[in-house]
Amino acid sequence: MIQLSIRRKIMGVALALIVLMALTSFLSMIYIMRVGAHFEELTRSYIPAYGSLARANISSLERALALRRMIIGKIQLGPGDDRTAANLEKFEAKGAAVEQNIASAHALIGALIEKGSTFGDATRLTRIDDRIEHAVDARRHLNDEIQRFLKQLDAKDSATLSDNLERVDALRDELNGKLDSVRSDMLALLRVRPRS
Repeated sequence: MIQLSIRRKIMGVALALIVLMALTSFLSMIYIMRVGAHFEELTRSYIPAYGSLARANISSLERALALRRMIIGKIQLGPGDDRTAANLEKFEAKGAAVEQNIASAHALIGALIEKGSTFGDATRLTRIDDRIEHAVDARRHLNDEIQRFLKQLDAKDSATLSDNLERVDALRDELNGKLDSVRSDMLALLRVRPRS
């Protein structure tokens, strides 16, 4: 057995430490790039999807307020009043905002699921996406009921007006509850820290 000199042993240990440091630096760089990609995905998709859901929820509530103002205006002021027309315009604008924000969130979440960059939460994102679809269906039913109600309001059919307003309120509450629930679930998903 050949004994190595102390100098060679020290050089061997130093060389081994340099190799370990290089390997550690390389692995650190890989993890930093992964975390950077996760943060980029958060800022490009997750946070904008949450923002769209939150704006859809708020616009839906504002739309409900505009509907109430429009109803009160039509009853008190009549259909030809400028304030009633302004309330109708605001009601329609808020409806378009709800639709646009829901579509935006749906597209962002769908792209995340399709791309596969879901931080391991593909199941949760798929559930959120499905619940957005259910909210869209609830919104269609609400819009149909609102159109029936507005026709009866214009025709001054007071016999069924109260019942239809209750149905509109129930459908609106259901939609707002669904939107709020989906928004809350997306926020909970954002709060979960991504794992590398």
